[in-house]
Amino acid sequence: MNYRVLDISAYQGEVDFAKVKSDGIWGVMLKATEGERYLSPAFDKNYQKTTDSGLYVGAYHYLRASTPAEARKEAQFFLQKVAGKKLTLPLAVDIEAPEQQPIADLAPIAKAFCDEVERNKYYAMIYSTVSWFQTKLASSQLDVFDRWIAQVGVNQPTFNKPYGMWQYTWNAQINGITGRVDENISYKDYPTIIRNAGRLRIKECDRIAAMQEELAKMGGTVKADGDTLTIEGCALHKPTAPLNGHNDHRIVMAMAVAALAAGQPAVIEGANAVNKSWPDFFEVIKGLGAHVTNQG
Repeated sequence: MNYRVLDISAYQGEVDFAKVKSDGIWGVMLKATEGERYLSPAFDKNYQKTTDSGLYVGAYHYLRASTPAEARKEAQFFLQKVAGKKLTLPLAVDIEAPEQQPIADLAPIAKAFCDEVERNKYYAMIYSTVSWFQTKLASSQLDVFDRWIAQVGVNQPTFNKPYGMWQYTWNAQINGITGRVDENISYKDYPTIIRNAGRLRIKECDRIAAMQEELAKMGGTVKADGDTLTIEGCALHKPTAPLNGHNDHRIVMAMAVAALAAGQPAVIEGANAVNKSWPDFFEVIKGLGAHVTNQG
């Protein structure tokens, strides 16, 4: 499924985000900062209006850095200004500044910025033109980050690597915005993506693999790609086989909740694993109306 996303800065002036949403827009990427000192005067106001309107929201930083050290400083400034905000789309770095034109390889600079963002537990993304992604940002060391590519005037991008968003026009006309605005297609449902899930592989069990295996028995789909876990929404059905708790209290509780969501009976093997953290878990959900029996 594709999703419509706008990128908006102070240039757009006053925006009626309720009208924007009613025009079919799913999310907005807001310009937050630039360089080491500039905070967009519209960022805080637009963030509040965007969230109040029920739109998904992310933020981007216009990079001026010409060295990795400068990029890290800019990332830290960016992170200071987005701190405390509930951002449901990625944090993007916009790499297209004129002063970067003479630099043949921008990958170390981009990586330094994105590493700082992800070190602080955000989802980093790189925005640039297809031309720059094919030259200055072509290094495989950037493949771990999502790309937001810009290429207008074409029916499909001429780019042969994966990308998460495509900016396809600079001239969209949207209700609630005076004048024209950039519009993008997002190919990922970013709010449902859980980043830095790799640490789940070193708990009582490999929780990523366990979730994939057990939800599949109920018709669910969990995709793991490196340190990214994506759970696709769907209608769950009665398990095709007993659910395995994998000797993990979290997996047992997750499967119980999944069974409740499906509204179908389920057998969970090894359910006593909940005793590690919440011995009364099944009593609590019985109190909420669930029918629970202990088969020994």
